[in-house]
Amino acid sequence: MRRALHFARREMEAHPGELPISVTQMSMYLLFRGGVSAAEIAAMIEMRHRHVSRRLMAAMSALGTVNTERRARVEALCAEMGRINFEVREGEVLRFPGPSRLAKPQQVVEVA
Repeated sequence: MRRALHFARREMEAHPGELPISVTQMSMYLLFRGGVSAAEIAAMIEMRHRHVSRRLMAAMSALGTVNTERRARVEALCAEMGRINFEVREGEVLRFPGPSRLAKPQQVVEVA
């Protein structure tokens, strides 16, 4: 997510006010175009899947209506960011530090 936010902020600062979406929407769109599903994005940023899907749809419709020069710039940004390999790797199982009835094992995941 940090990588996508970096690219989104860089684009928005270079061309302020030209794209009709927020930095968060742009970063979600870049992740989506990079191969990460909406459910995986929701897990990364701890947001509901439905909320992420709505933001992605809004970004897609907004970027579909901008002129071809801006759209080409966004496509070049997607290509520059590259493909994201999101996979669960071996990690330590962490437990919630509380009463055992509240403890739920969670696997640590990495983005390659």
